[in-house]
Amino acid sequence: MDHYRRREDVEVLGNSLLVPEVLKRVRGIELRFYMVAAHYRSHVEFSFEALDEAAAGFRRIEGFLERADDETVVSDTDLGTDPAAVLCADFVNAMNDDLGTPAAIGAIYDVVREGNKQLTAGELSAVRGAARSVRAMLRVLGLDPIDPAWGSVGGSDTKLTSAFEGLVQGLLNQRAEARAAKDFARADAIRTQLASAGIGLEDTPTGSKWSL
Repeated sequence: MDHYRRREDVEVLGNSLLVPEVLKRVRGIELRFYMVAAHYRSHVEFSFEALDEAAAGFRRIEGFLERADDETVVSDTDLGTDPAAVLCADFVNAMNDDLGTPAAIGAIYDVVREGNKQLTAGELSAVRGAARSVRAMLRVLGLDPIDPAWGSVGGSDTKLTSAFEGLVQGLLNQRAEARAAKDFARADAIRTQLASAGIGLEDTPTGSKWSL
């Protein structure tokens, strides 16, 4: 084809998608996760539904790391001089088997599921170990969300994030006051208000945690 077609707001030239247009829909790290999740020998039939599903899956992994970081900070130093030492065995086996990235991603999900259970149980030492392992595995795949290469360094973005977090925390404080006063209707209304903005709440023994 020698002309452009418009399909789902993405410019298509023949059967090729323009990456800058795809990145208007998902973040770069989510697009990489989508590509890595398929085996390098396999034929990938691109679809926005599959891309959105992969992006949602990656955000679940990020959500675990964020919740874990609230309870027990995992720094680059915690990964040690040999990050391979904290890799999960299933992940290592998958990668050693002809770079089996689909199974490797499955191993990451397994550790995240266990980590979320440990968070609920308040097993912080185990949570720390799970978070270390998840970050180490993501690093192997070039997908560590805490790597500065994926972060924004713009001052305006930092200010916007700070303002957003301040607004959310203000609503959480109001909700906590309403619950303390047994005004559950008001507390539920605030939860609904946050949910309508795409913000999920999780009530834990140490307070309410939020995530996008």
